Amino acid sequence: MNYKDHIFNHSNDSIIICNNDGVIVEANPASARSFDTSVEDLIGKNMINLYGNESDALHVKNALIKHQEFNGEVLNKTISGNEFWSHLSASRIYNDTGEYIGTMGISRDITNQKKTKENYKAIINKATDFIYTTNEQGQFTFLNEGLTNMTGYETEKCLGSTFIDFIHPKWQVKIATHYQEMFVKKELNSYLEFEMICSSGESLWIGQNVTTNFSENDPEKILGYFGIVRDISKRKKVEEKLNESEIRYRELFENSSDLIQEIDSNGNFKFVNSSWLSTLEYSLEEVQNLNLFELIHPDSGIHCQNLFQGILSSGKCIEERPNYYMVTKSGKKIYVEGAIFVRQNDDETLTIQSFLRDLTDEKKLRELATYQSNEIKQSINYAKNIQISTLPTHEELTELLSESFILLEAKDSLSGDFYVVDRIKSNSSENLTAILVADCTGHGVPGGILSLLCNALLKETFGHPEINNPAEGLEYVRIKLGELFRYSADREVHDGMDAVFCVLNRETNQMYFSGANLNCYIIRNKEVITIKGDRQHVGHSERSVPFTNQIIELVPGDAIYMFTDGYVDQFGGPDGRKFMKGRLLKLLIEIHENEMSEQYETISTTFQEWKGDLEQTDDVTLLGFRY
Repeated sequence: MNYKDHIFNHSNDSIIICNNDGVIVEANPASARSFDTSVEDLIGKNMINLYGNESDALHVKNALIKHQEFNGEVLNKTISGNEFWSHLSASRIYNDTGEYIGTMGISRDITNQKKTKENYKAIINKATDFIYTTNEQGQFTFLNEGLTNMTGYETEKCLGSTFIDFIHPKWQVKIATHYQEMFVKKELNSYLEFEMICSSGESLWIGQNVTTNFSENDPEKILGYFGIVRDISKRKKVEEKLNESEIRYRELFENSSDLIQEIDSNGNFKFVNSSWLSTLEYSLEEVQNLNLFELIHPDSGIHCQNLFQGILSSGKCIEERPNYYMVTKSGKKIYVEGAIFVRQNDDETLTIQSFLRDLTDEKKLRELATYQSNEIKQSINYAKNIQISTLPTHEELTELLSESFILLEAKDSLSGDFYVVDRIKSNSSENLTAILVADCTGHGVPGGILSLLCNALLKETFGHPEINNPAEGLEYVRIKLGELFRYSADREVHDGMDAVFCVLNRETNQMYFSGANLNCYIIRNKEVITIKGDRQHVGHSERSVPFTNQIIELVPGDAIYMFTDGYVDQFGGPDGRKFMKGRLLKLLIEIHENEMSEQYETISTTFQEWKGDLEQTDDVTLLGFRY
C-alpha cells in the first residue's frame, strides 16, 4: 500500500498543491468537497480565485515570500460563490536542486467553530459584569467591554496590566496578601469586596469572584486566573445608609413579622425584635442573659454548631436558606427557616444577623401533604396491581393464541385501555375464543376505574344464555352502563368505551366481529382487509343504534390486529406530528410475516423512538395474532 497516496486521498483535511504560478496541479477529494466541486474541476484553477477577498490572498502570498510558510485563518469561497472560513497551513515546495516549484496547503473548514467563538465573544462583551482572564503572574490576557462600561478604562490599553494597578491604595496590601495566599494554597475559588479606582479617579465598590485555572496535565500547576467583577456600589450605599440610621433600621425590624435576631461571635444576643420575643415567649430582660445555643433544640445542635463555626471561619453563611429547630420558653419545639447575614469590619466578625420565619405549622402541613401523597401513590399502585390481575397473563394469552403478542403502554400508572382473551362456550356448546381490545374514556385513575367496570361487564356476557354474538355483548354493556350511571335529561354522562370484540370459531374458520369506533385489520398476502366497526361508542348517546355483528371467513396464516387510538395519535418524529393509522398499517404489512416476538420488538421500539422525549399522548394497546 502506498501510504502517502492513502493519506492524501482519505484525509478529512483539504490538501491542494499549486505550481509557482498559483495554478492547482493536485487536489484531494476533501478539497473538492470543501469547494463544492470535483477534483477534476479544481485542477487547473488559480488558487487566488478561491479566496473570499483579495486581502487574505495577498496576506498568504506575502507570508510565503517572506517566511516560506503561512499558518492562520483565511476566508475562502466555493466554486458557486459561497464563503467559508478555513484554518490554512501552507508552505513553499522546492525540488532537489533548491528551485522553488510551487506551494502545498492543508486546510480545514472552521466556519462553525468561528461562528460559535464570535457568538460567545459577543455574549461575554454584552455582559454587564467586568470579566477577565490573566496569566500566572496576574497580567490581563483578556478583558471584556464590561471594564470600560464599569470603570472607563480602555480594554486594549489595559491588556498586560495587573489588577493591583486598579485597586484603591487603602486595599492594595490586603488584596495582594489575600491572592498571594490563594496562590500558595492553590485554592480554586475566592470572593472579596473592596474598592477600585475608575479612570475618572472616583472609587467604586466591587465584588470579585476569582477562579484558579489549573493545568489539565498537572493539577498542581497554575496557568492563570478567571475573574468576574460586579459593581456593588449601590448595595454598599444602602448598607452605609442603614448603618448611619441605626434607629430607623431597628424600627424597621421591630415591625417585621419575621423573627429577627443579632448575636455576637460568642452566640450572645445583641438584638431581637418583637416577633422574636412573642414567638419564643421571652421578655427583653430575659434575652439579655441568654445565649442562642441555649434555645437550639437537640435535634439541630450539631447542625447549628457546624453552621456557626463555618460563619466564624469564612465570614459568610455557607447555606442559602438555613433551617433548624428552636425551643420556646415553655418547651415548645418550633421549626424556623430564613437567611443569615454577617456584618464584618476588616477580618473581625462583629455580628451575625438572622431573619427567620416560624414555619412550624407549614412544615406540619408539608409533612401531612407528603404523607397523603404517599398514601395516594400506594393506593394507585394497589389499584394498578388489581387492574393488572384482571388482564390475561402471557401464558394465558399464548395458550389460546399460540402465535400472538400484546403491547400495553399506559400513559399513567392506571390505564383506561384493557384487553380480554378468554375461552367461552356457545349456546350450542362450541368451544370459542373471545378476544377484545377496549379504550375507556380518559386515562389514569378515572380511566382505570371505568376499565375495571367495563371489563367486568364484558365478562358477564361470556356464557350469558341471551347473548349470542359480540354485537349483543356490546349492547349488553351499554345497557348496564346506562343503568349504573343513571342517565337523565338533566344529567348526561358521556363516559363509556370504544372496543373491538371478536370471537373465533376454529371449527368453521370464522370470526364473529363487532366494533364500537374501532376496527379490526386482517393482513393476508401483504394486503390489508379492514373490518370496520360501528361509528358509535359503548355508552350513552342520543342516536344510538344496535351494534352490527359481522361474520368473517378466515384463512390459516392470516395476521389479525386490533388496537386503540393511542399508538396512531402519539405525537413525535422529526416534526412532532401524529404517527397516524396509515403509517402503522404500512409497518404491519412490512413485518406481518415475522415471528410474533419480533413483531412486538419492532412495534414497541418504533413507538418509543417516535415518541422520543415528548409526553405520551394516551394509553396504548395493540394486540396481534396469527390464525
